[in-house]
Amino acid sequence: MMPPPTPASRLQRLLALFAGLLFVAGASAATRSELDRALAMSLQDLLSLEATSASKKTESVRDSAAAIYVVTAEDIRRLGATSIPEALRLVPGVNVARINSNQWAVGIRGFMGRFTDKLLVLLDGRTVYRPSFSGTYWEELDTYLPDVERIEVIRGPGAALWGSNAVNGVINIITRHPADTHGLSVTAGAGTDTAALLGTRFGMPLDESIDARLFVNHRRQNAVTLLGLGDSAEDEADITSAGMRVDGRTRQGTAWTLQGDVHRFEADYIDQLSLPPSRQTTEADGWSVLGRLGGETGSGGEWQVQAYYQQMTRDDPFLGQHEETLDLEFQHRFDLTDTQELFWGGGYRLIRDDYANTALVSMSPKDNEGEILNIFVQDEITFVPNALKVIVGARLEEHYATGTTLQPTGRIWWSPATGHALWGSVSRAVRTPSRYERGISLSNLQLLNTVNGNPDQDNETLKAIEAGYRFSTTDRFSVDIAVFRNDYDDLQSTELLDPLNPLNPGCLPLPDTCFRNYREGDSTGIEVSVDWSPADEWRLRLGYAYLDIDAAYVAPSFVAGAGLDQVYTNGSPRHTVSLRAGYDISTNWDWDVWAIYTDEITQPGSVQSPIVPVVDAGVNLGTRLAWRPKRGLELSVTALNLLQPQQLEYVGEFLTPYSEIPRSVFFQVSWDSD
Repeated sequence: MMPPPTPASRLQRLLALFAGLLFVAGASAATRSELDRALAMSLQDLLSLEATSASKKTESVRDSAAAIYVVTAEDIRRLGATSIPEALRLVPGVNVARINSNQWAVGIRGFMGRFTDKLLVLLDGRTVYRPSFSGTYWEELDTYLPDVERIEVIRGPGAALWGSNAVNGVINIITRHPADTHGLSVTAGAGTDTAALLGTRFGMPLDESIDARLFVNHRRQNAVTLLGLGDSAEDEADITSAGMRVDGRTRQGTAWTLQGDVHRFEADYIDQLSLPPSRQTTEADGWSVLGRLGGETGSGGEWQVQAYYQQMTRDDPFLGQHEETLDLEFQHRFDLTDTQELFWGGGYRLIRDDYANTALVSMSPKDNEGEILNIFVQDEITFVPNALKVIVGARLEEHYATGTTLQPTGRIWWSPATGHALWGSVSRAVRTPSRYERGISLSNLQLLNTVNGNPDQDNETLKAIEAGYRFSTTDRFSVDIAVFRNDYDDLQSTELLDPLNPLNPGCLPLPDTCFRNYREGDSTGIEVSVDWSPADEWRLRLGYAYLDIDAAYVAPSFVAGAGLDQVYTNGSPRHTVSLRAGYDISTNWDWDVWAIYTDEITQPGSVQSPIVPVVDAGVNLGTRLAWRPKRGLELSVTALNLLQPQQLEYVGEFLTPYSEIPRSVFFQVSWDSD
């Protein structure tokens, strides 16, 4: 368990938060339409550097020089999703798999895992990617899903704007403006897998220029079964979240937002490292507060300033961790000429962490504090209006552990004819090492080795080439194709330092391994999305992704050949196909059915076992039927995994029993007074 914070640490947190909010509160001048754009900042808008005027003119996905896919609120509803990862299952190029009742593996363009370290995840512009383990705790990421406006997915590097760790992709979850969520909304459900779901949101105008909302959401997951045994994995889980958001304008036109979130997570699991294996509990909680302002300069440019503070505490029996983040950011966009737009900004991030070490796992140093500084600039030049533009930019980042890094990008977009668009890009991005890689010490007889961090662990580096083509003749048919080639240097690896390193005098000697940057790799792939509406009431979506990824050691000697590093490399399927059909039976009834084919996943071994089961190729079939008997009321039933009673979807790479995900049915009732 983590020690309670001292009065001094509480004071430090309050001072940091107060300073951040003062920083936010000192700006001025914006219109309501500009506020809407600033508070729901689109990834598509950022990557293509589109100019949004006071009339809220936005660039379409077609005009973006990046591989982008938008999951809309309607998509989330018609999939019957109860969590963010479920809403991402049908995105081409995104691999989503459940590990157990509550843990997920989500990856883009390879290196998929429990902690996908090359994928940056944000909620309303706030980073939820954890530097402690270089990944996202998907089980802790929760909100009231009916308030999610869209989820924007960038496949490929976005580090020139978003910074380090936006290597293989960026996922930004964007919630609705409070002005669009007035009234009472209630969602309740129960099923065989998701045992219970209950959430509510209430929104209202506070005056003519201020809107607010509050939400509370709770979800309970039933335990799944252990692979091949049929016994319960005893991994029941509960997640509760609550939050608020207030948006407004001052009389002078200053637009602002203030939002906060809190969550509590608790899950049981079987500890594989104890003798004998025993049932344990993981507890986690966290909270955040964010402020943002946006406005216009006198010359017609636009600026935005944002500050947030968040903290997370997670207590596992093998390691306790506490993490705090203070983040400040400024950005400014303006026209240099009639055909040239400049976008620049900078930021500061302070990260503090503290660990409660155990006999099994320890961190050195036990507590740490680090700062990250950055500045970026990006220039968009339009050569032919609505037909040809070039984007060049770079981000310079100073990281407390790895020093100074430059992450540039160059992009081109060309529309040779109406309905046709081609784009290409060349980018460089880095993944910074986690605290786990730099300072962990893990020893246990069941692991048959010891794992040690490396204080000198360096950045992983990606150099990527991408190209894409978009085609749409009518509102009923469109095609989106992206191809890529990624080259990785200094990938995480493990090195066998001493074949017989005694834990302590008199103990059994065990192999001693250490993290290194002794691998390089490459990947190529193609992603295809086809959207066809043969009639007003029908919509068909086809997605296909191919991935060929390879990595090799470039190390001197005593290299451990099958470890955690190999699991990350081999944890993604080569072929993925998805097909979804949506049919509006009437104005009150709609029906959706989808199928996802995933190629087999073969891994050479994991931290917990040298023998890992193969995840067989298979099809996951799901369907949902919804009825709206009156305005604002919807009743639905969703069925998943229809082709088999249970299936292994993924093998967790760290301290996770092998589990099968069962066939499930979920009933839901939703009511919205607005």
